[in-house]
Amino acid sequence: MLNVNPIIGIVVAIGVLFTGLPERSCNDDNQSGTPRESGTPKMDITKLAEGVWGGPHIIMEVTADNAVITYDCAVGTIDEPIEIDQDGRFAVRGTLTRQRRGSVRSDETPDRHPAHYAGRVESKSMTLVVTLPSTNEAEGTFYLKHDERPELTRCM
Repeated sequence: MLNVNPIIGIVVAIGVLFTGLPERSCNDDNQSGTPRESGTPKMDITKLAEGVWGGPHIIMEVTADNAVITYDCAVGTIDEPIEIDQDGRFAVRGTLTRQRRGSVRSDETPDRHPAHYAGRVESKSMTLVVTLPSTNEAEGTFYLKHDERPELTRCM
């Protein structure tokens, strides 16, 4: 007679029981039992509404392919289309160039940095967070509205 530990027997029995079941994850929402198409699930992506978005201390002019940003004392670019996910969120790359008051010398190197622009859009309102990855510096959080062009206070 074979002497088997009862706990090992239970573990083996559970393993045999689940071996024949199809593989599923907790996040699998495909309850129909039919095979899912291969690849990642598609998310609803839309582009940010083109035109002017503005708010205190910022104006962003959006086109289908990029955006140009003017701050009180800086300018910036977003160098790719701004695509919004189903939750209204986006994250894109660009640049930010700090400006100072007074004239600029022709041999002066611009204070330009790579920038990360992340935000959330709800209807005609946007929250935009600007950070500089090279210094891990937060440039600021801005609140913009579509079709608004506020006056900026240029560097003094």
